[in-house]
Amino acid sequence: MGRRVIPAIYTSPTTQSEIKERGFSPAPATTNAADGDDYASRLVKYVPAEIVTLFVTLNSMVATNAAEEPWLQWAVFGILLVITPIYTNHLTKATNMPPAYKQIIIATFSFVFWVFAIGGPFVQMFWYKSIYGTILLPIYTFVVPMLDSAESPPAPPVAPPSEENSVG
Repeated sequence: MGRRVIPAIYTSPTTQSEIKERGFSPAPATTNAADGDDYASRLVKYVPAEIVTLFVTLNSMVATNAAEEPWLQWAVFGILLVITPIYTNHLTKATNMPPAYKQIIIATFSFVFWVFAIGGPFVQMFWYKSIYGTILLPIYTFVVPMLDSAESPPAPPVAPPSEENSVG
């Protein structure tokens, strides 16, 4: 199982034939090709677990110095926030498929929700209470995988340039 979320719309026979006609490869095989990724698969693929783990590790190191250097927690958060979409894009690349923008955006928001629930640099904010993250994270994590179940058809892939159409 790859890390790219495969919506059901990509696995429908009509969409598959349209994709083939435009010279692209069909969607990668999934556990249930007729339906795309199921709820549990989307749930796992939308959480950037490696980035969250890296944050937990680095945050535990810098949190001990947070009183003297409070900016360190924000720096770790900011750097990983920038890395998350780049890393997610790298993991979700598929031959002849457009970038998984929706998954990249959702994974980035997932990282923010996880950090908020963990505390991280947000504990330095006067308004922060851990109960906020305790409530928001499970709700977000429960709702986000359902977004693909009502997904509208994606824009058709752009055909690669052919030799006939090239200027030269």
